[in-house]
Amino acid sequence: LGPGGEKTIDGSEAMRWETDFGTAELSQLNLYDRTVEGLVLRDVPASTVQYHPEAGPGPHDAEHLFDRFLGRLAA
Repeated sequence: LGPGGEKTIDGSEAMRWETDFGTAELSQLNLYDRTVEGLVLRDVPASTVQYHPEAGPGPHDAEHLFDRFLGRLAA
């Protein structure tokens, strides 16, 4: 553990936590500092990211997040 109690996350292991809403799973990990950038709930249609995928023009590498969100709205 780090000085603040944080744990270094090994990207090869599946990271899951039990929450009041069911199982949460790590979906995105920052490759530079190993901080958590995304979580997805497995038992309900919910997910989150800790950055702004819509923040600027350029590559559309986060477009799948919007596609998944719109798919949930249509369901």
